[in-house]
Formats: sequence, structure tokens, C-alpha cells
Amino acid sequence: MQSEKHDYVLVVSLSKYNSDTDLSFVPSPYNGILRDATLLSVNKTSGLLYKRADFVDGQTRKRWFSPSKFWTNQGNKTALVRACADIVTEHITPLEYADLLFDAFGAFLLYNFKRVKKSDLDELKIKIDKNVIRGFSFPAPFSQQQYQGDNANFRLTSYENGQEKILIDIPDVETFYKQHFTE
Repeated sequence: MQSEKHDYVLVVSLSKYNSDTDLSFVPSPYNGILRDATLLSVNKTSGLLYKRADFVDGQTRKRWFSPSKFWTNQGNKTALVRACADIVTEHITPLEYADLLFDAFGAFLLYNFKRVKKSDLDELKIKIDKNVIRGFSFPAPFSQQQYQGDNANFRLTSYENGQEKILIDIPDVETFYKQHFTE
């Protein structure tokens, strides 16, 4: 992905799979095979979303990918690389994380570039050195993470009968993280 006109920004979103809200997905080899009846009843359209039940194993699958096409944002070509899976928790291992992230990028690349083939991505995935991934500390020390909100606070509130109710109050993300993971 190179351009003299644009820089590329990829926004990665890995979230916990929720069967109540994660209802439809784009066709992708990473999302499984569409049912024959679905293929016969629907004309192929770019960007078309299918319900989970339209996929062969859609009712039991707990790992889904939602790649997006590029859009221009402040002169940058921007795209969302998104996956939701039941393993996205604070206990996800580095190997599970790497596997999910690789597949999310694979789904994104297949969705955006016709020359990319899943078989090529599968060959690359086999070559990943699992020992290198296992070598990452887990959880990572706070100083190695460097997220945008590390030096911030986090507060979630709701209003009931005109009264503010504090649901979450983290005055300092770094302190909270170090206490939570006993760093």
C-alpha cells in the first residue's frame, strides 16, 4: 500500500464477540462459507452484509471479521481492521492474539485487494515463529504498551432520575493498570 498522494491509517479493533449485537458480516473466507440457499437467493453486491445464519457454521461460530473499504480522512486513506471473538478478554494469550490479529489483517487484505489470495496468507501464517510470540511478556508491562489514553483518566456515568451515577471511575489509567496487574 503505497501512494504519493496519501498516507495510510489502519485502525485495529478487536472486541469480545457478543451474539446479541454482532449480527451481520461481509462475506469473507475468514467468516466461513455462505449457505447454498443464501448464494442462490441474493445477488452479489460489494459491501453486502449477511446474517450469521447465512453462513454454514454461523450459529456456532464465535470469531468474526468485519473488514472495511478505505475512506479518506483528513487526506489519509483510512480503513478499519475489525474482529470480534469470544477469546478477546484480559486472558487472551499472545499466541491467540497474534492468530486473531493475523486473520483480521488477512480478511482486510482479501476484502480490499483482488491480487491477495487466502492460500498465500495461509502459507505466511505457517511461517510465524511461535517461540518469538511466546517470548512477549504477558501481560505487557505498562511502559511497553504506549496507548493513546495512557496518561488520561476514564469515567463512565449514567443518569437515573436526573442524578448522575458513576459506573466506572479510573482517575489515572497507569495507576489502575499497575494495581490491576500487580505491576
